[in-house]
Amino acid sequence: MDKRQQGFTLVEIAVVMVIIGLLLGGVLKGQELINSAKVKSVINDFRNTSTHIFAYQDRFRAMPGDDPGVANRLAGAVRASTGGSAGNGRIDGAWNSTTATDETVLVWQHVRLANLATGDGRSPGTDGIVITDWLPRNAAGGRLGVTGTTPIAGWSGTFFICQDNLSGSFARQIDIAMDDGLPASGSVKTTVHATGDGPVDASFNAVKAIWPHQARLQLYQVHAVTEGTDAQATVSVRMEEEGRILPVIAKVEKPQAVENLAEIVKSKSRRVYSPAQAEADAAAISQIYASDGRLAARVDPRIIRRSDNRVDLVFEILEGDVTEIERIGFVGNRAFSDKKLRNVRKPKQARGSPYEPDPLPPPG
Repeated sequence: MDKRQQGFTLVEIAVVMVIIGLLLGGVLKGQELINSAKVKSVINDFRNTSTHIFAYQDRFRAMPGDDPGVANRLAGAVRASTGGSAGNGRIDGAWNSTTATDETVLVWQHVRLANLATGDGRSPGTDGIVITDWLPRNAAGGRLGVTGTTPIAGWSGTFFICQDNLSGSFARQIDIAMDDGLPASGSVKTTVHATGDGPVDASFNAVKAIWPHQARLQLYQVHAVTEGTDAQATVSVRMEEEGRILPVIAKVEKPQAVENLAEIVKSKSRRVYSPAQAEADAAAISQIYASDGRLAARVDPRIIRRSDNRVDLVFEILEGDVTEIERIGFVGNRAFSDKKLRNVRKPKQARGSPYEPDPLPPPG
């Protein structure tokens, strides 16, 4: 008996693909609506919290959490005993504190008992209360907090409202809706904690978290590293997106010792990595620094492992200080004394050009 296995026709496959596309589009659209609702909720948290604090201040002439007479105003209210000095007009302490007696925690009890905000008005130190559940949360599951201590250096204000566990895209949408859309300026600012293969990679991961993009950190070089507690370095980077080399949005300074280190490096991009060649390149760079008077310069080749069996080759350079001559000595000189030889290199102010040494006198 002739048995034939029948498959799907092109029409049937097309119908299935259309259904899958519709389902996928519906899921994506639904997720977009959910995210949009979360962003709006977070924005409302910022605005409502500010309204609660100003309303409390207007009614009681004191800041919630910092109010020294709150126990006499609101039944069951607790006066803060840690996190700062009650009555100084500032909500002191860490915005994400979980200490029940801190001003930044009790601010929520005070506005709740004043009927300005919803939530449990009992003391957060009450038996049976889990303080992490008692404290308010945002739509993304992160903390919502207030502090009078600036969370970002150089930022000034009476109090600061903070939220965490927000994605970079959420933070950007919030900044656009409430401020100027720039994470480092205006009345809304964003901070990010990120990790990576070293501080440079972590920094670019942080940038990507704040401002999502498809660019890839292809190569970076660290120059002019200084030692000590205030160590600093100049970093040059190269980024790539869809096969195109992107302009670097960063301040890049050339090293003091050479015009362009890349010109003396024999290791090349898209070539087989050779540890021996990397060490030879490091030695060549060290020699350039030595010829520039930096004998203490140290150059270490490092690799950053990437996907697809690739690596980034990075030369970490510790330039060190310029080596100075402490004393000049001569050995084997008979015709001229050490003093006369030293004077050859000493500029004269009284005779001729100050930058032209006097000629040696005839020996004898």
